[in-house]
Amino acid sequence: MNGLIALTIVLSQAVPPPGLWPTVAEAWTAPDEQSTIDAGYRMFTASDDSCAKAPAPARLVAKGPVVVLHVGKWFDFSSLRIIAVDTAGHTLAPVPVQLEIEEIYPPLFSLRNDIIGYGGTTPTRPGRFKFRVRTICLGTSAEVFVPAVVRER
Repeated sequence: MNGLIALTIVLSQAVPPPGLWPTVAEAWTAPDEQSTIDAGYRMFTASDDSCAKAPAPARLVAKGPVVVLHVGKWFDFSSLRIIAVDTAGHTLAPVPVQLEIEEIYPPLFSLRNDIIGYGGTTPTRPGRFKFRVRTICLGTSAEVFVPAVVRER
């Protein structure tokens, strides 16, 4: 019994391996440079035709400076400004993407489903991390990393 307790304590204090990017939302990219993405917990299904209607972007572009979050203040994933562009750099119609957060240890926020299911999260401590936004449709492969910082209020 004592061995099981010791193993539980060790595992609960273990640092997660680097390179983990949990998915926190699905979204449509913004329709223009001034608008924000339309994000939600589970927006797309295998049976909808979201990908059939969406253009194939050459790349995704984050608009605006570093994203700033504040400890104890709700952050809505739909406040991000990400556009899809073609090879000439022209903004495309919205494209389905998934939003991921760089997992940092100790954690900057809870990523439990019952929290991110509301379309955002509340940071619990200051720190730096990145959002990764990437396309989800077959035949497309575009992503953008968005730097973010959590500050005290």
